[in-house]
Amino acid sequence: MVQAQVESIQGKGEWKGKYGLLYQFEVAFNDGTVGEANSKTEEPPYKVGDEVWYEVKSDNERWGKKLKISKTAPPPGGFQQFEPSKQDPDKDKKMIRGMCFKVAGMAWANQYAHKQFELPQSVLVKGVIDLAKAYEKAYNEWMEE
Repeated sequence: MVQAQVESIQGKGEWKGKYGLLYQFEVAFNDGTVGEANSKTEEPPYKVGDEVWYEVKSDNERWGKKLKISKTAPPPGGFQQFEPSKQDPDKDKKMIRGMCFKVAGMAWANQYAHKQFELPQSVLVKGVIDLAKAYEKAYNEWMEE
């Protein structure tokens, strides 16, 4: 986006777009750029003398130069389109395994809460994992019914 000062604003009418009623303006900047911008209000959010940032969105003979104007500076790296993250094909399986591991851990801890163990933690964790696998197997069999 380019930073420039607004030199003039001229109303060019209104039109109904997919976002409702829009007001069209011809805007000239101190760097010599002249183009059209739209606003949802009768007065644009900027006025003559304001320092703004603008981007030329299109420039053709039929429709003229279309501008996107902002009073706030763009973030470092510019405005970026949102791209949804790629879905993990194993997401559901991982969630089910996590749920089974949590339930198994709670069941294991509850079952042996009154006992003092002298076993290494790796042996205890293996017991929880075995129980979680049994829960996962039972869950998957239940879902196939």
